[in-house]
Amino acid sequence: MSSAVFTIVLATHLIAANFATAGPFVALWLEMRGRRRGDERATSLARQAIATSMGSLAVAMVLGLVAVGLMWWRWPAALDAGFGSVPQSRLWFGGVELAFYFVCLAAYLPLARGPSAARSRSRQATLVALALLAGTDVAYHFPPLFAVVGTYGANPDSLPSGASFLALMLEPEPLALTIHFLLASIAVGGVGLSWLAIRPGTASPEIALTSGRLALAATLGQLLSGGWLVVATN
Repeated sequence: MSSAVFTIVLATHLIAANFATAGPFVALWLEMRGRRRGDERATSLARQAIATSMGSLAVAMVLGLVAVGLMWWRWPAALDAGFGSVPQSRLWFGGVELAFYFVCLAAYLPLARGPSAARSRSRQATLVALALLAGTDVAYHFPPLFAVVGTYGANPDSLPSGASFLALMLEPEPLALTIHFLLASIAVGGVGLSWLAIRPGTASPEIALTSGRLALAATLGQLLSGGWLVVATN
């Protein structure tokens, strides 16, 4: 298996994971916009963003397993060192976090049906809570986890002795990787929303333009976080 195949699998996994991370926050913004302005196109786009987020996470999970399998075949020592740097409970708990994400968004979709103006305050608050819980669940758990695994898999000798997982998360390289990934998620989420917002039926040029600007701002932010990452890895 060539390095090009691994690179394509990993890149596609990361793009899917980016949208899965940003999607619930995108939907939250759209729901708030739709409620405030009576914009039913925004609320329809919010439901599409949630459905796309669930599909994206499913794709990310499959490709992530493929990537891990390829790494195990080509670089088993590095993979052992990387996963050995985090508590096993943290790895097993990841399965619970993934299930929680799908449960939250699966509950969101039926509650979000119908005109936003007809929703009660409690129903609207539930939608907000479900989107926030799903988004923060993935954003907090997985980027730091794999930043630590990647950092100390590549450089096992740099692993601080006796350090807690929280301390490892806050080391310069894993922290820079995490921030870089989260900015990439905002950029991918903005581009993805722009694409959804130009499709027939729910086309909204204003939303497409705003999300495009958000993606540009996040991409510019990545230049700064990328520079920090280069410094942190040297």
